[in-house]
Amino acid sequence: ADGGVSSATADVDFSDVSFVEGEVFDLQGRFELDMSFDGWLVAAEGFKLSRGDREWPESSLVAEASVDADGRIAMLNLRASYVNLDDSYLLMPLLPDARRDQWSRLAPSGEIRDLVATISDIEGDSPQYDISVNLDGAGIAADGKRPGVRGFTGHMRANRSGGRIEIRSSNMLLDMPQIMDGPVDILMAAGTVLWRSSNNETIVLSDSIRIVNPVLDLNSNVRLTIDDDGGAPDIDLATTFRIDDVSAARNYLPGKVMKPKLYNWFQGSLVKGSIDNGRLTLNGPLDKFPFENGEGRFRIDATARNMTLKYRPDWPAAEQANLDIVLENTRLYSARNRSTHAGNQAVDTLVEIPNLREPVLKIEGLVTGNLETLRQFALESP
Repeated sequence: ADGGVSSATADVDFSDVSFVEGEVFDLQGRFELDMSFDGWLVAAEGFKLSRGDREWPESSLVAEASVDADGRIAMLNLRASYVNLDDSYLLMPLLPDARRDQWSRLAPSGEIRDLVATISDIEGDSPQYDISVNLDGAGIAADGKRPGVRGFTGHMRANRSGGRIEIRSSNMLLDMPQIMDGPVDILMAAGTVLWRSSNNETIVLSDSIRIVNPVLDLNSNVRLTIDDDGGAPDIDLATTFRIDDVSAARNYLPGKVMKPKLYNWFQGSLVKGSIDNGRLTLNGPLDKFPFENGEGRFRIDATARNMTLKYRPDWPAAEQANLDIVLENTRLYSARNRSTHAGNQAVDTLVEIPNLREPVLKIEGLVTGNLETLRQFALESP
């Protein structure tokens, strides 16, 4: 009645399309537009985008909306059999400036497959949603306090009541610039994470998540309770771990949050060795971590083998050290150990940093040796 287009269909086969200087791509598919008084539909069948040596498989893309009497979207349905987010920058000039800046900071990557999503009550305070998607090598960039990830592979199903993520990733990178000096490389991550929301709280659960990188192999069970009113999350975490090379593990210390003096001590003291059996327990409200007043429990127990520890640069190193290490709240200590110092033997020496917030190393015990080894120890000491 108003002379507008209510429906249209077009078969297209475009070559050398360009919205970004120096970047061209080919585009083909069957496009459909359908407009009515109560909604609209935009769809593409047999959609293919290709550039250089990369080509999308034939894909189906659908966006369908119902609108209210004021023309606002009441419900939105999205379906996509395949989308390669690495190519999204090709279309960025078509976005408004504000959206373009947001998308650029997000810098999404990877492949989306079998996306099915429904969103309703979009204009309300608590939109309803139901989404199912497979991700392959997906990721976003770190930005400010938001961590970044690259190479995530898995399946996600989620709605307002809860959800499930099945993780099956390899060669993944985790970027936490607020905590770490550089990205953490993860050779393999596998497991299932569930969450459910009810009674003003969200509970996140996992019976087993395994993470392996060139240095670390860990398996974790976790329960995280998040107060929807903004209270501190409460965690119950149990982890077992193995470290093949403690000297390489120095690269994974959270240098951005550790005291510089303590961070530098670990960098210089961990010369070589391995941890065959480690256990971590973390239980309590996270805003009270590390629970110095008994609000929760934080403890790491580890059995170290064939360690070389350089307590101070100007003192003989502890070599061939086997020791049981305990980190409890802010106290780091070992009371069961055996080591060699310039040929002298030390057994069950107390090695302790009473408070990691104010790191002072204490060593108490007896060292046995002969005249020659004691002489050598004295020569190598300040």
